[in-house]
Amino acid sequence: MSFVFSQAHMDNLWKIMTLYLGYYLIYCAEYPNDWCTDIRFTSGLLLFLLGMGINIHSDLLLRQLRKPGEVTYKIPQGGLFTYVSGANYFGEIVEWFGFAIATWSLPAFAFAFFTLCCIGPPLPEQKTAGLEPFLAPSAEFQASQPSGEGFSRASD
Repeated sequence: MSFVFSQAHMDNLWKIMTLYLGYYLIYCAEYPNDWCTDIRFTSGLLLFLLGMGINIHSDLLLRQLRKPGEVTYKIPQGGLFTYVSGANYFGEIVEWFGFAIATWSLPAFAFAFFTLCCIGPPLPEQKTAGLEPFLAPSAEFQASQPSGEGFSRASD
C-alpha cells in the first residue's frame, strides 16, 4: 500500500509547522537586548522587506493583467517576471528566508525550506502552462513549412 502525499496532507503539515513556529518564537526563543543591531537581524529584515516588495509588486502586475470579465490567458510582463516565471512566488521564498535569518531559529529555517520545496518546484512548469495558444504554430505557418522526414502527413 502506497501513501499518497496529497494537497490536504501538505495543508495540514503547513498548519502544524506554522503553529510550531509561532509557539517557538513566543515561548522558546530568547534574544539578547541588542539583537535588533545584530547583523543577522538587520540583514534578515532587509531580505524580508525585499521579498515583500517583490511579492507586492508582482501581485500588482498580476492583478492588472486582465480587465474585469476578461478570461483570456495573458503572460505577465515587467518586474521580475522578465527573469522568473513566478515572481510572486520567488518574492515569497525570499521573504521567508529573510524571516529565518532575522529570527535565526531552526523552526524558521525549516519553514523557509518547506516553502521553497512547496512553491519552488512548480515554477518551471508554469513557464509553459497555459501557453499552448501562444506556442502553437498558426495554420499559415504550418502550410508554408515542408513536411520533413519522420513526420506523417495528413493524407497518409
